[in-house]
This record gives sequence, C-alpha cells and structure tokens, in this order.
Amino acid sequence: MPRKKVQQKTVVPDEQSEGEEISLELERMSQESEQSAMMKLLDDMVSKTRARREGRRDKIKKEYNDHLARLRKKVQAHNKASSDASMQAHKTQLARLTNLVMKKLEIEKDIMQKISELESVYKTANLEMDLVMKAKIKKLSTDDMAT
Repeated sequence: MPRKKVQQKTVVPDEQSEGEEISLELERMSQESEQSAMMKLLDDMVSKTRARREGRRDKIKKEYNDHLARLRKKVQAHNKASSDASMQAHKTQLARLTNLVMKKLEIEKDIMQKISELESVYKTANLEMDLVMKAKIKKLSTDDMAT
C-alpha cells in the first residue's frame, strides 16, 4: 500500500518562531506515528487473514484425506467381499465340475466294457456263423455229389 506523502512546508528561519517549528515537528511526528500504526495494523490484519485462510485450507485438506481414507477402506472391503463370494462360487463350480468329470469317466469306462463285451459276442457269433456256413457248404457239396 503506497504511503501518503506528508506535505512539508518550507520554512525560512527568519520568518518563523521557535514555537511554530516545534509544533510543525510534532505534527509531522504525529502523522508518521499514525502512518506507522496503520501500517502495523494493516500488516497484522493481513497476517491474521493469511493464518485463517491457511487454517481453513489445512482443515479442508484433512477432511478430504480422511474422507478419501474412509472411501478406500469401503472399496477394499467391498472388493474383499466380492472376491470372497467369487472365490466361493468358483470353488463350488470346481467341485461340481470335478464330480461331472468323475461321472464322465465312469460312463466312458462302462461304454468301453460294453464295447468289449459286444466285440466278444460279435466274434463268437461270427465264429458260430462261419461254422454253420461251412457245415451247410459241406452238406450241400456232399448232397451235390450224391446226386
């Protein structure tokens, strides 16, 4: 803030009395004292305003950081709960899948056993059919020769 200039009168010593000089000097000192008091008051007001503003800013920063920490905790808790639920669902699905794979293996084993039995029956039937066919051919050839 610019300071006001004190208007000083130029005084010629011959024209003034000593009392007037003293009163002018006192007036000048009084004005300088008032100006310095006002500057001090203004500086004091500025520093108090700055301190209040910094206090409010610090309070807002603290509230923001506290709020952020609470939100992070809530998000982490939600993620953990979701993760736990997801893990439980995966375990259940894995157990069910394992059970189904075991049933599939049992069914495949039964199918292989039945195929093996069918193959054995087929071979037996084929051998019997061959024997019957050979017997018929032999009978027919002996009948043809006899006639």
